[in-house]
Amino acid sequence: MASKRKLARTSKILGVPITKLAAGAVRNRDGRPLVVIEDQKHLAAVLERLGSRMAAGTARTYRPFITAWWSLCERREAELGDDALLRGWLLAMTRGAHAWSASSARVALAAVTALRGLLNLPAPLSNHAFSTWFDGELLVPLAAPPARKGPVLRRHLRQAMKILERAALAKDSAQRLAALRDRAMILLGFSAALRRSELVAVTIDDLRRSAAGNWVLHIRRSKTDQRQVGQLVPLYAAGDARFDAMRAIAAWQSAAGVAKGPVFRRIDRHGCVGDRPLHPASVAPILRKLNLGDDISPHSLRRGFITEARLAGASNVQIRRVSRHKSDQMLDTYTAEVDSHAQGPGAIL
Repeated sequence: MASKRKLARTSKILGVPITKLAAGAVRNRDGRPLVVIEDQKHLAAVLERLGSRMAAGTARTYRPFITAWWSLCERREAELGDDALLRGWLLAMTRGAHAWSASSARVALAAVTALRGLLNLPAPLSNHAFSTWFDGELLVPLAAPPARKGPVLRRHLRQAMKILERAALAKDSAQRLAALRDRAMILLGFSAALRRSELVAVTIDDLRRSAAGNWVLHIRRSKTDQRQVGQLVPLYAAGDARFDAMRAIAAWQSAAGVAKGPVFRRIDRHGCVGDRPLHPASVAPILRKLNLGDDISPHSLRRGFITEARLAGASNVQIRRVSRHKSDQMLDTYTAEVDSHAQGPGAIL
């Protein structure tokens, strides 16, 4: 299954049918393989530096785009900072039967920008002509409403808690433990507006009391904290005990005997709790089993907290204290739907 996903992703990035990838026949008109890296050591060193400077998920997303761009430059004997070739590549990849979406084009450009930053080359968007072309000629034809996942709202949480509370009473130990773990994980992910990589990385030591005696979560590394300075997120007690993240975590710890190390761990079919943390990709299947909706994903927990906080009248400053967004502009992408109705002229009717 994992190999199929990798083939599908590589197929989309290179713009060739997946059947050709599976057959190992990815070649150009001259019969040469499309992706051949001659200077493997240099590329490997650059990718290693990339991984040390940004979140693991971001580096993993950038890696195939960087590899494809590096290979193209080698085949054309061009410089990695060649803006003309970059324009041609992006244009070719966003047209035709296997065309990229606008978001994929933006990720590809971000990946190339990151690569150039590592090599002390100018960023593509620092070239005014390139910037104008990218935002206009390239992206305008690809314009489409953003395909964002929906938020996990209070009604979703109530539904999820009912299902998990019943499962927590099951006779089967594996099912019982999984329900307690999933309840704690969902409530913490929502209450702290966590990304899935941050959620599965939480350890017992990361949950601590502040000087005022309140619970806080120490996030060691995140998408917006590449240098691992660390961020502290306040964990507020829920008015309804059923939705209190720390109570749920305590119940899970007690049942699973988790006293140190990762909080959320794999459970085998015999009910044995492992030592290693869950993989970030395991969060989505856990949410899918709860049948909360087709538009619900792990990021919906983060989006749900922000949406519910805004509906409750919280300001940007209050929300950002938990969500850790660096600017109101980024936060507005989450709150726009709420604000457009609550603050629009129709609200006076």
